[in-house]
Formats: sequence, C-alpha cells, structure tokens
Amino acid sequence: MKYNVSVVVLTYNAVWEKLRRTLDSIVVQRGLEFEIIVADDGSSVRSDDRITAFFAEKGFMAYKLVNAKENGGTGVIKITMLYNGVSKAEGEYIKPIAAGDFIYGPDSLCGWFKAMKANNAKISFGDAVYYQEADSDLKIVREVNSPMQLSYYDGDCSRRKFFVNYLLANDTVLGAALMTEHNVMKHYLGEIKGKVKFAEDYMVRLAVFDGVKIYHYPENVIWYEYGTGVSAGTNDKWKNMLLADFRATNAILAARTKYPDYCAALFSKVMRLKGKAQKLAKGVCFPDYQLARKKNQKAPAHTPENADIKLLQMIVKGTKDASSNS
Repeated sequence: MKYNVSVVVLTYNAVWEKLRRTLDSIVVQRGLEFEIIVADDGSSVRSDDRITAFFAEKGFMAYKLVNAKENGGTGVIKITMLYNGVSKAEGEYIKPIAAGDFIYGPDSLCGWFKAMKANNAKISFGDAVYYQEADSDLKIVREVNSPMQLSYYDGDCSRRKFFVNYLLANDTVLGAALMTEHNVMKHYLGEIKGKVKFAEDYMVRLAVFDGVKIYHYPENVIWYEYGTGVSAGTNDKWKNMLLADFRATNAILAARTKYPDYCAALFSKVMRLKGKAQKLAKGVCFPDYQLARKKNQKAPAHTPENADIKLLQMIVKGTKDASSNS
C-alpha cells in the first residue's frame, strides 16, 4: 500500500466551515504517511473548488475527491459514500470521518496506527470525546457511552458474553471512532452495501459474528459532534432508520451458512424465525441477553476525563495553532 492510513471524509451538503475544520484536523497529523479522500454522495451544493483551494493553501497534495453523480433523492447514504471512498483508497488502514467530527490531536492518527500494527488488529476503535457547539460555546458531553461495557475488550471476556452483549444487547462501538484494515473494511462494506444505508458501524456486527477480534485503543482519537448525526438523533425518523439497518444486518447474518462457533450458528438460526417465534427462541437460546441489556442501561459514563478542550478550541479556530502548540 502507498500510505499507512487513508482518511475518508464523508460529506453530504455539509456546511463548509464544518468540513474545513474536519480537514484542518487531518492535515496536521504527523509521524505517518496518509492520504485524505473526500467522498461526497451527490450533494446539491458542491465544495470541490473550496476543498482544492484548501489543500493548495496547506501544501497538501495527497488527496482525492470522489463524488457520486447524484443522490437520487434518497438522502444521505453513508454506506455508499464510504464504499466509494474506500474503493479509491491506497492506505493499509481506513479511517472514516464525517464533516463536523475531528481527529483528536496531531499525534492521534500515528499513535493509533502504530498500536494497530503492534497488536495485529484488523478492526479497532479508540476513545471518542463527545462535544456540542452552541452560539460559539464549546462543551464536552460526558453522559454518553459507546460501547457501554468497555471492560469487555480487555481480553478476559468470554466469547459468549461478548457475543450476546454485542449482537443481541446491541452494545456497539461508535462508527466515528473506528479504524479498520483496508481489506477487512472493503469486505464487510461490500457485504452490507445496498442493504444497510446509514450505520457503517453495523459492519462490525458481522465481524463479531465471524469471530474477528475488536481491539480497543485506549486513547482519545476523535472529537465527535453529538446530537446532529443519525446515531445521535433523537427523533423517530432517525430511530426508525437505525432499526431498519439493525434488522438488515440480522437478515445478513441469518443467511450465513458457515459459522465460526456454536454461538454464531444458534444466532443465525434464531434470526431466520419471524415475529413471536423469533422472540421466544431468542429468550430460550440466549436468556442472558436481557440481563446484558439491563446492565448496559445502568452502566456509568466513561467519556474520557482527560480530554483537552484547548485542542478542540484550536481546531474550531483554525489548526494553524494546533500543530505548533502541542
């Protein structure tokens, strides 16, 4: 591969200032070879000229613009955007990021990449710092967990316990905090493309089913804009979208014919059932999943306490200062 990491920036009718900040947080990364791919899903207003001018001003030439011809009136389809971007990527690892989210600090990508290499990790997530901006006021949101059971990634958790918590209790990792080996991401994106529309992190459900280890990198990796995206939305529209994607991944797993272990085989068979029959079988075959759900509801917040809001302030202001003051 030509680069250590390909950072795929997902954008659809993005406000330019948010997109600029996101790009700003990426170009200051140091200690590794990386490229930036801006993947647009047919925005009605394009920012190509501004993006090109931005990179020229920064003296950064390792970038690509990947634009869908049109959206088709369906609204933003994150899976399509990401797949298109990954298809053009030349990095060993893929880091997706949406306009409005930022890489945590100038050394974050390098440290994360080195940790994945050292641990031979195919799929990894780091710690996300949730933030909100209102009337130019920046605030860290500390009452959010994703995943809720972070201790399950320390290596002592049994396969069944982890499987039930992730696939049935739906204690998933935050998609914005993911970095994945190139071929692994392309494989799973290809499997969900056309079936799952928004929740790119649901591809990890397929990997968990297949027995792929999910590595937790215990460092802050991203500033995540909370309350504006699909996964953070609170209205019924977004909830229904995510529910549709959740059911779509279950349907994919139900169609599996090869299983890494008994848990996976049993889950696949249960997902083939419908309605009350599925609900009954789920309770009989996985009686511990309801306990996992209740445990997750009571889980304490573990949003990073060591987040440096000055880094966020410098990104919002313009990261010219961020790379020289860290």
